[in-house]
Amino acid sequence: MIVLKTINGLGDKLINVIGAGVYCYYKNYDFRAILNQDIYEYYFGSRNFYDLSLFKFNDIFVYNNINEIKNFNLGINWEFVNPDAIASITPYLIYEKLVSENVNVSFEEVSNMFLKYAKNIQPSSLISDYIPKGIENAYGLHLRKSDKIKNKPDIRHEMSPYENDILINKLIEKLYCIIELEERPTFFLSSEDYEYKNYFINVIKKIANYKNKIITIMNISDDIPEKIKSIYNYKSIIDLFSLSRCKSIIQGVRYSAFSVVASLIGNERLINLSKNLESDHLCIIYLWNSVLQINNKLNFDKNSYSNLINKYKKMGLFYGDTYFQKL
Repeated sequence: MIVLKTINGLGDKLINVIGAGVYCYYKNYDFRAILNQDIYEYYFGSRNFYDLSLFKFNDIFVYNNINEIKNFNLGINWEFVNPDAIASITPYLIYEKLVSENVNVSFEEVSNMFLKYAKNIQPSSLISDYIPKGIENAYGLHLRKSDKIKNKPDIRHEMSPYENDILINKLIEKLYCIIELEERPTFFLSSEDYEYKNYFINVIKKIANYKNKIITIMNISDDIPEKIKSIYNYKSIIDLFSLSRCKSIIQGVRYSAFSVVASLIGNERLINLSKNLESDHLCIIYLWNSVLQINNKLNFDKNSYSNLINKYKKMGLFYGDTYFQKL
């Protein structure tokens, strides 16, 4: 039995479940995942706890903590360790690890299994009943601000204030284009920053008024029962699954695991604007290009993935592959 202790925010946690699950599938290991190691775990100032009652994990055994597994006396032997949660769980590196262990599988097969496995993560009825109706016609706009902008960014997934300004200007240009070309475009906005989200709602409305176009902005219903509202972080989870059902997701940030996992679960179409930054060639989004149509393109060129990882290693931005240790 292999046990994965997920880390970081919700996006990284679910990506880790998907990647480790794919690896264990090909190795024929009994896989178990822990979503919440500690109810007091914090990530960028937020309590990093996600109630399992809000998810429906099909054919995946997921627990709150290690004690829940131990109570079942399941005979755990090994822990799945992921020292670089941002990079080492991605399709190419899981493929590379399998091949190094003499598993006869192609990169395309592993990539397809990532998508198949991701579909096992679904919302429970506590969430699915409140996803906006008709959201499959909407562009999902994922906005991140506070924790992704730094003076000394990790250029794989963070931005300097200057780079953020460039990206936001390009995002507004993209919104102009959508509103101008589509007859009646629909948008769903997701963000951890309420004021930032409202700013972009106003931007979209101003563009629509300027272009004399009718637009629709979808919102989560206010009629959610108090028993659901009282569940910590329920908003993050309903945002995740709402994004997953949009026809395409626009990342209003250099990279975010949250919208990557939403795209994996959903339609696998992602619009990323990192191409407008000088350091675009180092953006970690391209490690997902074999499973996600990033700007309408897929990429199965293994050399491009290997070269990107080697660049990270030379720059000291890669902290190790996945491995196992005895519990």
